[in-house]
Amino acid sequence: PMRKVVVKVFRIDRTEVTRAAYARCVAARRCEAPPGFETPAPDAPEARLPVTHVSWKDAQAYCRFAGGRLPSEAEWEKAARGSDGRVFPWGDEPACDRANWGNFEGEGPCAGQNPGRPIAVGSHPAGASPAGALDMAGNVWEWVADRYDEDPERRVVRGGSCCSYFVTPRA
Repeated sequence: PMRKVVVKVFRIDRTEVTRAAYARCVAARRCEAPPGFETPAPDAPEARLPVTHVSWKDAQAYCRFAGGRLPSEAEWEKAARGSDGRVFPWGDEPACDRANWGNFEGEGPCAGQNPGRPIAVGSHPAGASPAGALDMAGNVWEWVADRYDEDPERRVVRGGSCCSYFVTPRA
């Protein structure tokens, strides 16, 4: 349910973490490589794809490596929604051309418009949040610092996925 929360000033990356950026953390031995992860060549298209299958602990380790931290759920939501209560970073209506979502195995509301797989970060600038953050709805799920419940292993993800039409992405 909606509630008012005061959020102190914070910084958040403009895009999801790329495979190239995560590879630097792996090379520095500060992060574990996720299953099947291969370091992309710097100029390869794969270098700009978001890293996937990263554990919460490794997302946290990457943030420390990069000089930051995972945002709280409230911080993430403020960066995604702004202060006007919008449902999506761009407004109140779902839009296939503003985020990579809605295509699972060629089916869903965005099948034929979105590829059903992660794409290069920042590919939908029209879907920017009021704070200028990109990919806050769709492409890949994003970890935040909060627990889902009392179980310390259950953590919160936000944003939505490229490859699901069962859950509409939202900020």
